[in-house]
Amino acid sequence: MKILSHAGLAFLLFALVSLAAPTTAIAQISPEATRDYAAAVALQNQGLFDLAIDAWTKFINTRRTDPRMDRAFHYLGICYLKDNKLDPALQCFETVVKTYAKSEKLEANYFFLGITQYTLGQSGKAAMYDAAAGTFNTLIEKYPNSKYISQSLFYRGECFYARGKKKQAIEMYQ
Repeated sequence: MKILSHAGLAFLLFALVSLAAPTTAIAQISPEATRDYAAAVALQNQGLFDLAIDAWTKFINTRRTDPRMDRAFHYLGICYLKDNKLDPALQCFETVVKTYAKSEKLEANYFFLGITQYTLGQSGKAAMYDAAAGTFNTLIEKYPNSKYISQSLFYRGECFYARGKKKQAIEMYQ
């Protein structure tokens, strides 16, 4: 009788866990997708950004329903940024902000979006300084305890300085 009750309890527990678990996320991750994701991560971690860009792009194009898509776009943006391909980096980071508002990478994504915009400003697109200042401000407001706060304040000051707004720059530097 005890064996039956333990088996019954185990079945009930399994049924409850199964109902509570997000089955769509589990069902969408295949071993092949995990292998492709890991390969892209490994290339990126080795600093082989051009190869990582290819791997992330392939992952994004072939694994559209994978629940790690937000991270794939974020990491692709990082690789583009590291490879000094700023326009595609900008597109990746903007995709995360617009499409994956609940991403666990959103805080870091705002920071790297701001860095990309700032770097585009340095390359002659002056209006990007304003966009970067806005992005850094969003990060500061949404994530007041972020590890990126001091850098965001500094770069926001740099954006103001580049646009001739010295008083606002000084406030950020302080």
